[in-house]
Amino acid sequence: GSSNSDGTPLGSGQMFDAIAKRYDMINTALSLGMHHMWRSRMVESLELKPGFTVLDAGTGTADVAIAVAEYLKKLNGGKLEGADVVVGVDPSQNMLAVGREKVAKAGLDAKTVRLVHGDAQDLSTSLPEGMQFDAAAMSFAI
Repeated sequence: GSSNSDGTPLGSGQMFDAIAKRYDMINTALSLGMHHMWRSRMVESLELKPGFTVLDAGTGTADVAIAVAEYLKKLNGGKLEGADVVVGVDPSQNMLAVGREKVAKAGLDAKTVRLVHGDAQDLSTSLPEGMQFDAAAMSFAI
């Protein structure tokens, strides 16, 4: 596989581990706050339906995963139940830690919105074999 100039594998998440606590603030500044609108449009474009399960590849601090869960919750009459309704995968443990705090703060169940350490380039290493999704999203992960 490819690697960065320091020898760490591309997609290892190490760069993001270092900035995880500041990532949301940096993202807001760099996008001039536009990422909120982009995220809303992306979630709407998924054409979600009640009962869907969604993969958020490169979930980072889980903004998209939370937005998807909240959208599905509205579609389900204010309820969101079951395991793995939204699964966010990211290679950065520190970004996932921030994301888990945000999921809890949003009042969402960690089993319903599950954040998994892994590489979106090879989901077989972090998700159960045969796991399927009705929709998938990826933002800022390429």
